[in-house]
Amino acid sequence: MKSEDVIAALRTTYCQPKWALFTEVVEGLGFASRRRADAIAVNMWESGGFEIRGFEVKVSKADLRNELKDPSKAEAISQYCDTFILATPKGLTKDEELPESWGVLEVSDSGSVRIKKQPQRNKNPVELSREFFASLCRSSAKSAEVELEALVRNRVLKVKEKHAQQVNAELERRQGYDSRKVEQFEQLFSNLSQTLGQDASRLVHDENFLTAVAAVHALGVSQTYSGIGRIHKDLAMVMSTCSALNGVLGDHLTNLKNGEAVDGTV
Repeated sequence: MKSEDVIAALRTTYCQPKWALFTEVVEGLGFASRRRADAIAVNMWESGGFEIRGFEVKVSKADLRNELKDPSKAEAISQYCDTFILATPKGLTKDEELPESWGVLEVSDSGSVRIKKQPQRNKNPVELSREFFASLCRSSAKSAEVELEALVRNRVLKVKEKHAQQVNAELERRQGYDSRKVEQFEQLFSNLSQTLGQDASRLVHDENFLTAVAAVHALGVSQTYSGIGRIHKDLAMVMSTCSALNGVLGDHLTNLKNGEAVDGTV
């Protein structure tokens, strides 16, 4: 679990209208400010005493042990808080000795929150300084920017996902179309090979064959089942005409040889 996951769980738990949550709140705005709270929750109900609750987030044993070497460092922030709580993944603080006043909040893998140890209330919290109040305001503004950026980022991701789905759908459609075309060509070559009694795929490199196919196509044979019959009829007429002409020419040559006038005159 990451610190962002713990913060997300805190946002869900300490939310309006009862609570206002500020994240990454530093003790002041000057360059000398070094300490910060991972989160500050302010109770906005009078019945809740307008409690200010500070949170230190730790997600690893090593980070927690390093913090516990000098827990007084947290006082730069906790002095302004009514209660101070260590927020961790479930089970992280099992064997650790914590400051008596600190509470422990655990976040499960599902994001649910449980107070494992109630914090002791600070009887004399320091009144909020102008610097600390200004730091809260800055944190609020940054949180709004972060939320806006997250909304924009999520929207962009959704648009990209939708675009990717459209592109994939179009690719699948085109691949399906191409596959059908390939199947049609394969069937065409198979039928042509059976008709010709040879592998038709070799004929695509034969210029004479391609010229013949182009001629048949130009004659319109490929556009109708009666095309071959029409060509046969036209050729028969041509042959009949040629035969008739051949007969006339034969008689003409014979007459010429016999010295007869072709038109019947001497």
